[in-house]
Amino acid sequence: MTMLPWVFAPGMQCPATMCPLVAPNGSPWTGEYAGACPGHDDIDGGGCPWWSVGCSTGGVQGQVEEAAEAGGRAFVVGPNQPRREGIGEARTYDCPRAAVCRWQEIATAQGRSLCPPRDALARGMDPRVTLF
Repeated sequence: MTMLPWVFAPGMQCPATMCPLVAPNGSPWTGEYAGACPGHDDIDGGGCPWWSVGCSTGGVQGQVEEAAEAGGRAFVVGPNQPRREGIGEARTYDCPRAAVCRWQEIATAQGRSLCPPRDALARGMDPRVTLF
């Protein structure tokens, strides 16, 4: 079976509901924790409320790039706001959820070693610049 690039691998979880850097307690929008992402039989994304917001594309990385160009500032709407603006000390984070994270899967497929929140952190920005 050929896996299409926008279809989640089995067991993938929605980063917006479980990423330790931006949603450690689950989605601040829905309260869902460790939400499953669509599988091979659900390519329209019906099972993941965040699919069209950024899970299905690499667009989340674009938010990191935009924030970096703006000196670490980002326009974020919603309950999960960045706690600090600007660019500070670069940090690293070894994510225990990387193996089941869709953002990490996309990053790896695109030749990057870090998912967008960890990339932001490595650049000295609050990882929440990846939110919308």
